[in-house]
Amino acid sequence: MDKSYKIITDQAGVVELASYIKNGNIIAYDIETTSINPRTGMIIGFSVSANLNEGYYFPTRIWDPEQQALIDSSISGKSCDDIAKQLISMLKGKKLIMHNGSFDIRFTKNFYGIDLREDLYCDTMLLRHTLKEDGPFGLKDIAIELQAELGINAEKEANEEQILMKENIKKNGGSVSKENYEIFKADMQLLGQYAAADTDLTLRVMTHYLPILK
Repeated sequence: MDKSYKIITDQAGVVELASYIKNGNIIAYDIETTSINPRTGMIIGFSVSANLNEGYYFPTRIWDPEQQALIDSSISGKSCDDIAKQLISMLKGKKLIMHNGSFDIRFTKNFYGIDLREDLYCDTMLLRHTLKEDGPFGLKDIAIELQAELGINAEKEANEEQILMKENIKKNGGSVSKENYEIFKADMQLLGQYAAADTDLTLRVMTHYLPILK
């Protein structure tokens, strides 16, 4: 399958992403953060997918391994946080798909002041719980279990992704322990592809499970 995952870093990309969100109906949404605590962590980017095999990632902060610090991003002199607020606000009124939406919704509300609760159409983690009470419930684990039905080699992709991500995070001075997995220290290109793929996968899992639920 030909996959199109794009990382937005310029004004033309912002216009393209805004148009993508505007024209979408059912949209998978995910955020990348510095912490699992929405009260203390920061959002470093978000991703969306409105069609299978597609995904966009918009970074708001990028890790600088030389300075060992997160650097706030800007485009054409405008803060990427401000641009992100405008883009995420466009998701209001859409049918949003999330995996563990409680996390993404609480974090988005706390960090950007945007409440997406009324826009959550389907939480694929809860969808899995509803149809099959025993695990796994992680997105990648579900994809591996359903890889034949989804038409992807999720196990191979997940293993390769995990190896690349861990090596990259460690190279950039980050921790990859289970207790402290600093994904925000990964290179932006690698993190962007990972994030866009996750929203594509979320949409794919929903597409498989929702007809079964109905």
